[in-house]
Amino acid sequence: MNGLNLGEKYFPLINGDTLHNIDTFYPNNHVNHKYKSGLELLVDKELYIKRIWLQGPSIGYITSKGVSIGNNRSKVIDLYGKNFYMRHEQGADIIGYIDRKRNSKIEFWTSENIVHSIRYDKRNLY
Repeated sequence: MNGLNLGEKYFPLINGDTLHNIDTFYPNNHVNHKYKSGLELLVDKELYIKRIWLQGPSIGYITSKGVSIGNNRSKVIDLYGKNFYMRHEQGADIIGYIDRKRNSKIEFWTSENIVHSIRYDKRNLY
């Protein structure tokens, strides 16, 4: 997403976005870095990115296949395909795709068929 990749080194300033908050309440010393745009990055103790999570406005962030916050769920399926799983959490309908080759998954959290959150992370995070 916008040049961010799982497994790469974390740098505090990303695309001019400013850091808003840091949470350290994760297992194995993982730290969650929250940015004002709605971007969140979960980073391990060696400073490698383990999760990329877009929420809220996330202005300017887009997946490699062209999905962003505010897109319709049908666009996600058109671009990512029909081989997805569905689940429901925290009031959201979630469609997800597993990438076994990269040992990762991407999930699109929707409400009323509109994407309001995108989460991309390692399958075995902790």
